[in-house]
Amino acid sequence: MRQTSYLSPLYSLWYSYLFLYCLPAIYTYLYFPEIFRSDNSFIPFLYCNVIYGSTILIVPIFLRYNTSRNQFNFSLFKKANDINNPINRGIIKISLLVFVISIILFLYLGLPKLLLLGKGSVDPWEFRIIGYDDSPKYLVFVLEVLRRILFPFISIYMLTNYHVKNISMNILSSSGFLINMLFSAFFLVSIINLDRGPVLLFISVFAYYHLVIKMEQTFRKRIGNLILFLLVLSFAAAVVSFLQYNNTTFTKLEFFNQSQNILLNRAVLDPVLSSYTLSFGIFGENSSKLYFEYSRLFSIFSGSYTPTVGFTSIYVAPCGIVGDAWRNGGYWGVFFTAIFVSGIYYYLEKNLLEISGSIQIPVSFLALVLALYIIYGGLFSLGPFALILFMFYIIYSNRERNHKKSY
Repeated sequence: MRQTSYLSPLYSLWYSYLFLYCLPAIYTYLYFPEIFRSDNSFIPFLYCNVIYGSTILIVPIFLRYNTSRNQFNFSLFKKANDINNPINRGIIKISLLVFVISIILFLYLGLPKLLLLGKGSVDPWEFRIIGYDDSPKYLVFVLEVLRRILFPFISIYMLTNYHVKNISMNILSSSGFLINMLFSAFFLVSIINLDRGPVLLFISVFAYYHLVIKMEQTFRKRIGNLILFLLVLSFAAAVVSFLQYNNTTFTKLEFFNQSQNILLNRAVLDPVLSSYTLSFGIFGENSSKLYFEYSRLFSIFSGSYTPTVGFTSIYVAPCGIVGDAWRNGGYWGVFFTAIFVSGIYYYLEKNLLEISGSIQIPVSFLALVLALYIIYGGLFSLGPFALILFMFYIIYSNRERNHKKSY
């Protein structure tokens, strides 16, 4: 049996905010001060980030030293519990069901759009929004659950078990055929509407496998793999960015320029800039806030969905968790959002210690996905909350199963 590890959920939260928001904000302020306009937007922007950053750091530490059970040490990589059980048959059955649903969704939602690629008669912007507001909302919800939650969870679960038990992934073997069939379906649903996020998430599954799960790797090899995957992510994002607008004739120079732009601007600077311009720049310190009026969080119950295109779309545009909390609730919104998020990650950090290793690792990956989701997107939408509920359910059900076995 090989040993393996998983990434600490709390460090996923802290490091994503530090390296993808705080440090880029400092860099932008020092080298591009003109971006932060001379109006009153910068003061609330600064105060809110101080409130959010200090809260997500202090609350877990406070809870850690004020609980009498399940004490744990803060560390970046944690050794996973032993994985002695066979691959769960329920997971295999769910994988087959997910595979069938994915093929149907691809044929219904994805293939018609992909067949239009390269046809100059289609307007680039019209091509871009195909598969968003024009698709049935329930199908879009199923699609997002598949490619942002179920597929990543199942893929990491299978990769973990295959690695630990040294199971062959050769497509010619029966065991390898199953996992390769799963990855093929995962890829197809990732490219359905040519959105960058799902494609990058698909690649990130393999990055997590090589950088975290395979703990026998040396530090130097992990750094090399990290650089390699960053390049792969930037190249894939560049290709999708062109295809999104029905551009199939881009040059090599355009490709490399777009890759560089995504790696430096979209990945590093965009969370800060979108937060400042789409939230703090619109909603001043003394202006009235949205109070979730246009939030898509409750759309599945209310039936009211803020469209991607229209004058109200700016109120749901991705602006990061701090910007999302500010435009919906002001200072108090930022403070309570920080408490809520830090409480979630403390719960994940503490309870992952009590479940089986085969579940620890995929849940830790979903915690990393959520941390990135709220940095690049926001919190108050269906995706993040569906992800939170799913992780809580997996942890609860696994703990209950282990509790029954102990008697």
